Amino acid sequence: KQKIGDVLVASQIISYEQQRVGEDIIYRGSIPPSNTILLNRFENVQNWQLARPDGSYCSLIVGSILSGEKLVDNPDFKATLFHKFPQAVGGEMEGAGLCAASGRVGTAWILVKSICDWGDGKKHKKHQPLAAAAAASLVHHVLSQKTAMNGIKKLIN
Repeated sequence: KQKIGDVLVASQIISYEQQRVGEDIIYRGSIPPSNTILLNRFENVQNWQLARPDGSYCSLIVGSILSGEKLVDNPDFKATLFHKFPQAVGGEMEGAGLCAASGRVGTAWILVKSICDWGDGKKHKKHQPLAAAAAASLVHHVLSQKTAMNGIKKLIN
């Protein structure tokens, strides 16, 4: 369903690194939600479009995003994660750290990333420019709205 260049916006971050390893693996990571106001801004964005080189448009996909320290480029490991967390729409490496740092200083956060590969053992950098452009285009479009940051305040002084 997803294509290279589609933009994922995290409704929550699923940290998969914290585990209890016994007979079975039990995931113990937190699943913090994105800031409600920021998430609302991205979920309800209007008039954003970015064309891929083939003329088709990048899509916006909102959902849970897996995050861990591993650069996933193995189809079996990826399949295991998505089997355990079927609600996830994608994965990346920095979101868990973003959540932890934001929580310590009380800053609202949202994670926006674009798909540049499938983590299937064939990782390359061919689509990174398109993915970066798509994510940056969406963030710029949303945050350029006059009222985008209304209601956002630092939670801890």
